[in-house]
Amino acid sequence: MNQPSHNILQNITVLVVENDAQLALMIENSLRQFGAAVFRALNAKEAFQLLMEHDFEVAVVDLTMTNIDSVAFLQEALKVWPWLGVVALNDGHRGRQRQVEELGNFRFIEKPFTCDILVDQVMGEYTDKHEKVEEDEKKENVQLEKSQFKLRGLRRLMEKALEADTLVDTLRFLCLGIGPILPFAVVGVMGSEEDYLIIFNVQKKVSPRFIETLTEIIHNRYEALTGRTVLLESIRIEQAGMSPQADGSDAIGSTFSVPVITAGELRGIITIATLPNNQYTTADATFMYYAASQLSTVFAAMKQIRKLAVRDPMTGLFNRLQLDQEMDRIWRLQSQAGKPLSVAVMDIDHFKTVNDTYGHLVGDDVLREFSRLLRSTCRPAYVLGRYGGEEFVIIMPDVTQEEAVEHVAAFIEKVRNHVFCEERNPLRITVSIGLTSFDPQAQNRITSSEQLFTEADQAMYMAKRAGRDCLRIWSDRKSSAHGEEWHDSDGPEDNATYRMQRRDPGIMIIEDDYAIRRLLENIVRQQGYRVESKDHPAAALQSLKENPTEFDLIITDLSVRQMNGIEIIREILAVDETLIVIIVSAYANPADHDFTRRAAVAAESRLTIGFHKSKIQDSHQGSGSAGTG
Repeated sequence: MNQPSHNILQNITVLVVENDAQLALMIENSLRQFGAAVFRALNAKEAFQLLMEHDFEVAVVDLTMTNIDSVAFLQEALKVWPWLGVVALNDGHRGRQRQVEELGNFRFIEKPFTCDILVDQVMGEYTDKHEKVEEDEKKENVQLEKSQFKLRGLRRLMEKALEADTLVDTLRFLCLGIGPILPFAVVGVMGSEEDYLIIFNVQKKVSPRFIETLTEIIHNRYEALTGRTVLLESIRIEQAGMSPQADGSDAIGSTFSVPVITAGELRGIITIATLPNNQYTTADATFMYYAASQLSTVFAAMKQIRKLAVRDPMTGLFNRLQLDQEMDRIWRLQSQAGKPLSVAVMDIDHFKTVNDTYGHLVGDDVLREFSRLLRSTCRPAYVLGRYGGEEFVIIMPDVTQEEAVEHVAAFIEKVRNHVFCEERNPLRITVSIGLTSFDPQAQNRITSSEQLFTEADQAMYMAKRAGRDCLRIWSDRKSSAHGEEWHDSDGPEDNATYRMQRRDPGIMIIEDDYAIRRLLENIVRQQGYRVESKDHPAAALQSLKENPTEFDLIITDLSVRQMNGIEIIREILAVDETLIVIIVSAYANPADHDFTRRAAVAAESRLTIGFHKSKIQDSHQGSGSAGTG
């Protein structure tokens, strides 16, 4: 042939299916030399993936490959991409060539061949296919009005798809919407979300056998395109339009399928089937391929919108709305199946102190790191979410209370030993967790998902009241009183719940009167608490800031070292608003106007309690305890 111009194959995209690496490279270099865009595949799976990701005009396929049935590959590929041109490489095997000739009017090259012959045949195949498309359009008399009708139908289809809440709803709208645009016998759409589903829209009189055969065709193409194994019997079937009838047509005339792909992921497959006397045209297939491309954009938008709607942007975990939905869904599944379900609600201790001491950027880093720690600890089947602020939830299907206790106990230990923000501001935090479980053997104890979550939430507050950094389990036995139940005395000391005993609560005393300070220290220590005392508010505040999780209660005078007690309380609560503050006073008369005014100001915080010093002394001496020493 004459030497072709350098860019004769420009704008032509070619797929080379060849497992001989040396031959494949020679073909690629030859075609690229004349301007073609070339992609190589070693096997059918790679070839199908490339076909889904790119628009190819011509495929160069070696019929003599040993690792792939080239004829079977072409049969499936041409059903999905019927406009694809084919240049088949052969070594004189007439049987394979006859099989490919039955699929269409394609070009063949005998091995060995030269670069000129290859380029000439690829260009010829490309030209033939374009002429065929133009021919089909003339035969079909596709005028502007008909094209506009199809495009209007496609626009309505896109609008409906965007209204859908789920992928399955989108596929359902898609299936119903294609019929008026392309009136074939049956349209089938396959996709998956929680399970695999095929939705059929039946427009002509067909038999149940027609639907069964089409189901197998769609299933086989879905497997071929995705490389996944899908059990045929596991596919759920939905039907719309006409009902299949026993005297309807059993035979399928022709079929073609178009994949719907988003970011390289196959989201669904649209398959159109005709009766024997009706054949689809290349223009029909081209239009459906265009429609699928538009749908891919819709799916990409839906995926992003759905992610924003259900995920917490800070941690990537489910947000509160989605958690509520997941909770309800999993509860219904587990209760109907008679299977156990455990739920844990957790809250990061003294998180406000972290924000106030280190800043909100560090606080955000702690939340993100905490969520990563949570993910790394939990099983894939668990549902994780951020319920709000520093509160997180784990939903554990098929997990008994005993199993959940071990898992949660391990997580508390993991958090306790982890150094957060190690590179910027190393700090340690703790977490309080409440746990409840649905036991299918316990009749009528839990009747709703709301009750299950409420119990876990209240158990978490029991953990807070118990001193934080611990686990509390909801139990029926005391739920009518304060909802507080703890199993320390119910089992041996190596019980997982017993092992979760936290350090003793810490108490800070701020008092510049030495005798009173020593008296308060003795009272607190005799009750088994850890105590630290300061004679100056500044020293106490510094200790609180340096050890934000070590103290649970503050005892302070209303006037210490010339510092107003109200100012002391406000600064304490600015460090940690969850701290309980007890005020002691040396005023002779608690009804004194100044004491009453100052105590009322202090009581702006619901966490502030007032006592008179004389009452503390009288109570302690009356109990027979030692004096101040």
